[in-house]
Order: sequence, then C-alpha cells, then structure tokens
Amino acid sequence: MNAITKKLLVTGVLTLLVVAGCSNNPLSDVDSPKGGPVPMAAKPTTPVNNTISYSGQLVNVTFDGTNTTFTYTFISNPDGGPAISHIVLELPAEWGPGVLVSSSDPLAVWSNPDPTTGVTGVKFDTGYNDGETRTVTVTLAGAFEVGPIDIAVKSGNGFKMGTIEGPAAQAVATKIDLSGTVFYDINGNGVKEIDEPAIPGVTVSISDIGQVVTDGAGGYLVEVDPGTYTVAVALPGGFNPTTPASVTVTAATSDITVNFGAALDFGYIAGKSANGYTIGFWKTNIDKALDGKTKGIQVTKATLETYLAGINGFALAPFATTSLAGASADLSATGSNPVTLLKKQLLAAEFNYQSGANIGGDRLFTTLFVYYGEYLIVHSAEFSAETLLRAKDMYDTYNNSHGLPMVW
Repeated sequence: MNAITKKLLVTGVLTLLVVAGCSNNPLSDVDSPKGGPVPMAAKPTTPVNNTISYSGQLVNVTFDGTNTTFTYTFISNPDGGPAISHIVLELPAEWGPGVLVSSSDPLAVWSNPDPTTGVTGVKFDTGYNDGETRTVTVTLAGAFEVGPIDIAVKSGNGFKMGTIEGPAAQAVATKIDLSGTVFYDINGNGVKEIDEPAIPGVTVSISDIGQVVTDGAGGYLVEVDPGTYTVAVALPGGFNPTTPASVTVTAATSDITVNFGAALDFGYIAGKSANGYTIGFWKTNIDKALDGKTKGIQVTKATLETYLAGINGFALAPFATTSLAGASADLSATGSNPVTLLKKQLLAAEFNYQSGANIGGDRLFTTLFVYYGEYLIVHSAEFSAETLLRAKDMYDTYNNSHGLPMVW
C-alpha cells in the first residue's frame, strides 16, 4: 500500500452530529473548531444561533488519479429550528478557487471568506427545506489526506461551527509503476503461461509519456503520475495480437500491469527465403563427421558440435540427445507418430537456425518460429495431431528453402 492509498483510506462512515441543546452534543454552546472558543474578533458579528440543529457525515472518498471526490450527507434541523441556508467547509486559503473542480450543488463556490460566517473554503449555497436530507459531492483537484476540518452551517439569523471529516491536507502524489510484458502467446489464450517466452525489442507507447522498448526479458517499466493513460503496443512484422493492442488505464493509488500477447503470423513465411538445408544434408554431414571423413563435407565436425550445443541450450530442450550420434538417430527416426515426425523436421530446422538461416533475414521471427516447434513437442498433449503435422510441414518448407523462396 503506497502513500496515497494510506492517505485516502476511509473505513466505515465518518459521522458528525450537531444538535444544539442536547446533552450528547460534543460541542459547546458557542461551537468552534476543535472545541475551543470562537475568536469572535475574527468572525462576523452575526451571533451564533443555538437553536440551529443539523447532522452531517462524510460517507465516501474516491480518487480517480487526478481529482478527489468527497461525498457528504446532511440533514437540516432534525430537532427543529431554522432550516440550513448554506454550509461552508473550511479549507486553507492558499488552496484558492482553482482547487474546486465541481460539485453536485449547483451554487457551490469558493468563498474567501464567506461574509456571513467568516470561513474560507467551499460553500454549498443551495438552501435546504425543513427536515430535508441531502447528499452532496465536492470534487477537488489533486490528492488529499482525510481528517477533521472545520465546518460552518448558516441557518436563520445565525450560524454554528463544528468539525467534520474532509480534505485536511493536500497529499503528495507518489509515482506509480506502469509496467508489463510483451509475450509470445503460443496457445492464443491471452495469458502468459509457463514456457511462453517474452519478446524483447518491441515498442510500447504510453500517452503523455512517450515510447519504451521491451528489454531483453520482454518487459517495460515507467514511472507515471496519477492519471489516465493509453498504453499501446506496436508489434513487428510477422506477429498478430492475441490481446487488445491498445489499453486505457487509470493510475490512481496502485501500480499497474499491462501485458500484451502476440502470436506468429505463419503467412509471413510465404515468399521469403531462408537458406535452409534438408534433413538429408544435415544427416550426411553428421554421419561423415562421425566416420572421421573430411573430404566432401560442407560442415566440419567442430561446427556441427557447436551447433548441437546451441540446440541443446536454445529453449525448452525437447531433444534427448547431446551427441552427434544421437542427432543422427533422431534425423533417421521412422514411424508415423506426429511427435516423431515433427521432431525430425524441427531438429534439422534447429541446425539451420544455428547456422544463421533466418526467414527473410528476420532473426526475431525465426527464433520464435523455432521456439514454436519446441513448445509443441514439450506440450504435445495439448495439441491435436493436425496441429503437430502442420507444424512439421512448416519446418519441412523451411528446411528446403536453400536458394528458393518458401511456399506456404
């Protein structure tokens, strides 16, 4: 809970009951702020009228990130006496008329001071009927601490002073963290889940603030003042949003998180080249390396071992092998199981990826393209055979892209 939350916290209903002549009245017959005597020289000569009775309570406080609204309920002369003419909430003169944003009382004004009561502050100037109960609001610019303030009630030929809960002091607005993540939403449900990676280097725009770029962990963080902001993501080519691309949020008292999901647009592949090589290419070079042959090879044993280390450390490590012999076995696997077929094509695709075969020169897209296959294998129970086989076909297309545009 930050400072503003603490300052604006209102628990329960804060009540003031002022009834002249009643034994339970906490105010003296000559009522004044904090129960002390009224400094009559500082007030108008209008007498304090001890026949005035009223009750008032603060029933709600809300802060929208920019302004604070105080809601009061007042009852005019519940025990007889003249009806309320006007009410003044005493506020510091230095706040000035600009602090008053609006009120449900059409005649509410900033009074400096009220000529009848000598009180400076917000004056509710719409009179009451006998016994009337009225709920009024006043909205002030900024954040405020809530505490006892003085109140003046004009009724008949006099006025009565008392205290009520209200804007006791202007609060210092603390900065609020606005943060989030742009993530690869592989299953498309709009929620970042286990094994769904964040996406670095994506531009996020925040109204009145500017642009930020997601860091290496796919996250962004800015400090903002309380207020309302529109947060929007600009996804790079080859991605489709799985969550709204623009969100409007109100930063009030708590930190805010806005995440954006993105999925690959596999149609982005069509017509692009990637300089990939087939399963047969990689298996032939691996087998020659295992046999110690150096003549007629396209990739050295040392390079193949470097690629394999990169594959095993890439992301979710769905391949059991850590040796070239194991890689050769995986590339030679037979059977019709969709996972087996996908793993064969994906392993060749990962050798291509490690060699720098980027789809249309786009490394980010290619990275998440390969990641997609690993995710499908690790979470294969969540996907249909049709989805797995379609992915197998995509990697086959990628692996046959040497010197040719991909057809998808």
